[in-house]
Amino acid sequence: MASPRYDVNRSLLDIRFDAAFMSVFDLSRYRYLLHLPGNGYSSRLKYLMYSDALVFRDRRDRWIEWWSQGLVANEHYVLVTSTAHAANRTQWALDNPAAVDAIRARARAYLDELPHPDDYLCNLLEQYARIVQAYTPRRGALDVDLASSLVDPFYPRAPQLPQSNSSDIVQHMRP
Repeated sequence: MASPRYDVNRSLLDIRFDAAFMSVFDLSRYRYLLHLPGNGYSSRLKYLMYSDALVFRDRRDRWIEWWSQGLVANEHYVLVTSTAHAANRTQWALDNPAAVDAIRARARAYLDELPHPDDYLCNLLEQYARIVQAYTPRRGALDVDLASSLVDPFYPRAPQLPQSNSSDIVQHMRP
């Protein structure tokens, strides 16, 4: 008897283990695509979603990009939590083509409504400029005692600096 952990209908998973690169056009031949987390950043999710396939996204994927903050699980992609859950969700997708088409359509609409990255960056810089223009620096606004800020109270052997005001320390630091 097979272990329940590995009792998966292998015919549901069309997996190829060759090293051939697959373009977005190649990906569009598949009805279902799996997005798994790795050890680093990958911009693969948006390309999978552009392929018009139903994307199964692992819950451990924590990368957030400027465009992905509005994605909602089971609205724009199907959330999976384990191998067995992925097999169950794949069977659900096979049994519910109308729901699959709705998720794919919402994902595509979401991507189509995104601003161009240049527009996003321009908008971000415009908002930053408004904040900077509204700010007026004032001398003495930050009254910081540099001597006390250099001592770490949680490190027991931290050297005790002499009590002085910040201008004394700055003068001693000058060559």
